[in-house]
Amino acid sequence: MQMTQIKKLLDRATIPELQDYQAQIAKRIKALQAKDKRAKIQEIKRLAQESGISIRINSGNVGKSAARYVNPENGDQTWTGRGRKPKWVVQYLADGNSLDDLEI
Repeated sequence: MQMTQIKKLLDRATIPELQDYQAQIAKRIKALQAKDKRAKIQEIKRLAQESGISIRINSGNVGKSAARYVNPENGDQTWTGRGRKPKWVVQYLADGNSLDDLEI
Protein backbone atom coordinates (compact mmCIF):
# COMPACT_ATOMS: atom_id res chain seq x y z
CA MET A 1 0.00 0.00 0.00
CA GLN A 2 1.40 3.38 -0.95
CA MET A 3 1.59 6.31 1.44
CA THR A 4 -1.17 8.19 -0.41
CA GLN A 5 -3.49 5.22 0.03
CA ILE A 6 -2.61 4.97 3.71
CA LYS A 7 -3.23 8.69 4.20
CA LYS A 8 -6.67 8.40 2.56
CA LEU A 9 -7.51 5.42 4.76
CA LEU A 10 -6.47 7.28 7.90
CA ASP A 11 -8.31 10.44 6.88
CA ARG A 12 -11.59 8.47 6.66
CA ALA A 13 -11.07 6.38 9.80
CA THR A 14 -13.05 6.81 12.98
CA ILE A 15 -11.40 7.19 16.38
CA PRO A 16 -12.01 3.52 17.31
CA GLU A 17 -10.55 2.45 13.96
CA LEU A 18 -7.51 4.67 14.47
CA GLN A 19 -7.04 3.25 17.97
CA ASP A 20 -7.21 -0.26 16.54
CA TYR A 21 -4.62 0.64 13.88
CA GLN A 22 -2.43 2.16 16.58
CA ALA A 23 -2.60 -1.04 18.65
CA GLN A 24 -1.83 -3.19 15.61
CA ILE A 25 1.11 -0.97 14.65
CA ALA A 26 2.50 -1.06 18.20
CA LYS A 27 2.33 -4.88 18.22
CA ARG A 28 4.00 -5.08 14.82
CA ILE A 29 6.78 -2.72 15.91
CA LYS A 30 7.37 -4.77 19.06
CA ALA A 31 7.49 -8.00 17.05
CA LEU A 32 9.93 -6.56 14.51
CA GLN A 33 12.15 -5.17 17.28
CA ALA A 34 12.24 -8.59 18.96
CA LYS A 35 13.08 -10.29 15.66
CA ASP A 36 15.81 -7.75 14.95
CA LYS A 37 17.26 -8.23 18.43
CA ARG A 38 17.35 -12.01 17.99
CA ALA A 39 19.08 -11.64 14.62
CA LYS A 40 21.70 -9.31 16.11
CA ILE A 41 22.32 -11.69 19.01
CA GLN A 42 22.78 -14.59 16.59
CA GLU A 43 25.23 -12.51 14.55
CA ILE A 44 27.20 -11.60 17.68
CA LYS A 45 27.31 -15.25 18.72
CA ARG A 46 28.47 -16.29 15.24
CA LEU A 47 31.23 -13.66 15.19
CA ALA A 48 32.36 -14.63 18.69
CA GLN A 49 32.46 -18.31 17.76
CA GLU A 50 34.45 -17.58 14.59
CA SER A 51 36.92 -15.63 16.72
CA GLY A 52 37.18 -18.36 19.34
CA ILE A 53 35.54 -16.19 21.99
CA SER A 54 33.16 -17.73 24.48
CA ILE A 55 30.28 -15.45 25.40
CA ARG A 56 27.03 -15.63 27.28
CA ILE A 57 24.32 -13.13 26.45
CA ASN A 58 21.76 -12.29 29.12
CA SER A 59 18.50 -11.44 27.40
CA GLY A 60 17.04 -9.95 30.56
CA ASN A 61 14.18 -12.43 30.57
CA VAL A 62 14.84 -14.11 33.86
CA GLY A 63 12.33 -16.86 34.57
CA LYS A 64 10.08 -16.13 31.60
CA SER A 65 10.88 -16.85 27.98
CA ALA A 66 10.11 -14.32 25.30
CA ALA A 67 7.42 -15.17 22.78
CA ARG A 68 8.75 -16.62 19.53
CA TYR A 69 5.49 -17.22 17.71
CA VAL A 70 2.34 -15.14 17.24
CA ASN A 71 -1.13 -16.05 16.06
CA PRO A 72 -1.60 -14.27 12.71
CA GLU A 73 -5.32 -13.90 13.40
CA ASN A 74 -4.94 -12.62 16.97
CA GLY A 75 -1.74 -10.77 17.86
CA ASP A 76 -2.53 -11.13 21.58
CA GLN A 77 -1.92 -14.87 21.37
CA THR A 78 1.75 -15.79 21.49
CA TRP A 79 3.79 -18.88 22.29
CA THR A 80 7.39 -19.24 23.47
CA GLY A 81 7.92 -22.49 21.61
CA ARG A 82 8.25 -24.37 24.88
CA GLY A 83 5.80 -26.79 26.39
CA ARG A 84 2.52 -27.84 24.81
CA LYS A 85 1.51 -26.19 21.59
CA PRO A 86 -1.50 -23.90 21.98
CA LYS A 87 -4.65 -24.93 20.12
CA TRP A 88 -4.19 -22.14 17.56
CA VAL A 89 -0.70 -23.48 16.72
CA VAL A 90 -1.96 -27.05 16.44
CA GLN A 91 -4.79 -25.92 14.13
CA TYR A 92 -2.43 -23.78 12.03
CA LEU A 93 -0.09 -26.73 11.52
CA ALA A 94 -3.01 -29.09 10.84
CA ASP A 95 -4.09 -26.74 8.03
CA GLY A 96 -0.77 -27.53 6.32
CA ASN A 97 1.07 -24.37 7.32
CA SER A 98 4.62 -24.09 8.63
CA LEU A 99 5.63 -23.07 12.15
CA ASP A 100 8.22 -20.78 10.53
CA ASP A 101 5.34 -18.61 9.25
CA LEU A 102 4.38 -17.81 12.85
CA GLU A 103 7.80 -16.57 13.96
CA ILE A 104 7.93 -13.10 15.42
